[in-house]
Amino acid sequence: LFRKTKLNIMMLFLQTIFTIGLLRLGSGYSNKALETYQGHILLEAVPHTEQQLITLQQLIHCNNSEIDVWTLSSSIRKKSLILVAPQRHYDIYKRMLDDGIKVKIVIDHLKSMFATHANIIERRIHKRNFSSKDFDLGEYHTYDEIIEYMKMISYQYPNWTKLISVGYSFEGRELLAIKIGTASSSFWIDAGIHSREWISVSSAVFIIGQLVKQYNLNTNLRRLLSKTSWIILPVFNPDGYEFTWNGDRLWRKSRSKYEIPLFNPCVGVDLNRNFDMDFGGFGSSSNPCSNVYHGRHSFSEPETRAVMRYLSKMQDKIKACISLHSFSQLWLMPYGNEQGHYPTNYKEMVKLANGAVKQLRRVHRSIYKVIKASDLYISTGDAIDWVLNATSIKYGFTVELRPTTIEKGGFILPEKEIVPTGEEISLPCLALKTCSRTEACRIVEYHKLIIENGNMEAVDENVSAGAGNLQKETNSSIQELRDEASFTIASEQLCACPSTDSPCAFDNETDNSENVIQINSGTMLILCQSKERLPSCRDFRRPVVRLFKDLEVSSDLQGSFNRRYTKARIWCRCTRGEFKKSKLTEIWMYGMQHADTFTCNRLF
Repeated sequence: LFRKTKLNIMMLFLQTIFTIGLLRLGSGYSNKALETYQGHILLEAVPHTEQQLITLQQLIHCNNSEIDVWTLSSSIRKKSLILVAPQRHYDIYKRMLDDGIKVKIVIDHLKSMFATHANIIERRIHKRNFSSKDFDLGEYHTYDEIIEYMKMISYQYPNWTKLISVGYSFEGRELLAIKIGTASSSFWIDAGIHSREWISVSSAVFIIGQLVKQYNLNTNLRRLLSKTSWIILPVFNPDGYEFTWNGDRLWRKSRSKYEIPLFNPCVGVDLNRNFDMDFGGFGSSSNPCSNVYHGRHSFSEPETRAVMRYLSKMQDKIKACISLHSFSQLWLMPYGNEQGHYPTNYKEMVKLANGAVKQLRRVHRSIYKVIKASDLYISTGDAIDWVLNATSIKYGFTVELRPTTIEKGGFILPEKEIVPTGEEISLPCLALKTCSRTEACRIVEYHKLIIENGNMEAVDENVSAGAGNLQKETNSSIQELRDEASFTIASEQLCACPSTDSPCAFDNETDNSENVIQINSGTMLILCQSKERLPSCRDFRRPVVRLFKDLEVSSDLQGSFNRRYTKARIWCRCTRGEFKKSKLTEIWMYGMQHADTFTCNRLF
């Protein structure tokens, strides 16, 4: 009895402190939102055994109408963040303590989040009237502002942009997407299916803005958009998103109302539990008051029906889908409905995901972890799972954006984080840097080869070639050698500007004079070294990479003769996850011959 009384007193004390803290945030923040979260407690739970982890997951599942899961770890000794309603926080807190789960109440972080949002709203109140011409990609914007911005883009660039009406929300707002590019083959990005995840919406808008800004400046981008267009739906859940501006900032669901308010005042459906993929299973709830309420039946919501119909209609033209969420910095692999369930091309998707997060890290050194969604937590009725299971779309990912933790902002990320988040997610999503050269490093291997019956047969298949593939002059010279003659191949991985005097391709690159290789009087290879610091040899900057093999042929039997031939095996070596190698081409360079430039074959 004493312990229970002590816990009750502590909970009441913490609840009072939190409520006072919210009320002191100022007039800029919605009073309705303040009232919504008075008395709520944010718990940080850390299980240290597998049994404690199972207990935590069961506790959340059985109380999902009173618990709002912000992050849920799939492994022990990792933090989970849970927002608990006033009527249940004593029981849940006590249950965790009784089961040995390390748990603490984090009030300061929640207060800091609301204070950040209060500042955002306060600045907007004092800002002049919005104009789409002054649209700032570094600020959060309302639904109406985003729609006006997209319409302005479509009006200004009608030849390569097009607005697409995907459908309408429960309250009648348009689900408006924009297509950028002229190709019929497309790549789909959506954001904001969970309305409180503002950074996902802002990142999608940032990608739109960057594509438009760079289109007339970047020939590589124009080439990409002529082969693969981008269809971007920045606000999947417009009703919920609008409500986060005018009501509850942490609102997650849609705003549909089907129940009789007198008997059930709860509103909305978790749209990412409403797709027809194990609908109604674990990780969702039949309780309309739960934040993971799956709805009355699959595709019961106008938003999910609209997206389902559009993606089904376009499935033969859409090559990949990415759904942007927040937060935790994770690149989630399907499927999320059960741990042993994998797409048929799962290994290929893992390679794509690993390549994407490597590119992402190059921008601002942010670390994103590739993980299977079901290893994080089980969820059913998921949009990306449905895409891969019910359509012919080959690739699909869910990306949890910045930040990693509640300490860095959680769902209410400061506006200063919008641009860096958008910049880093743009690179793996858009593949603006197609593929290119290594920095100034070389891998040199030597192989002894024996000439037999006029043919070269290598110890290493990577340097083997038949004499019949050689040019006439080279072929006849080698065939003059006897069977016992031998020569050496030096294999070097290089970036080449294939001419004697040509500068490197881009302004941000400079010739590395220490690594100029003279092949013969007519051909010189100049290594291009980036002015920017590159983390490793595997960071590429432009679509030219060659593997050169220098053959130095000599024979005392032929008299004193010494000739060099350069065999170039040419392909585009690209970061995994965006491109595949182009068709391998082999030529022999001799005299004034030059190797051609080959670009990548895109996967999408």
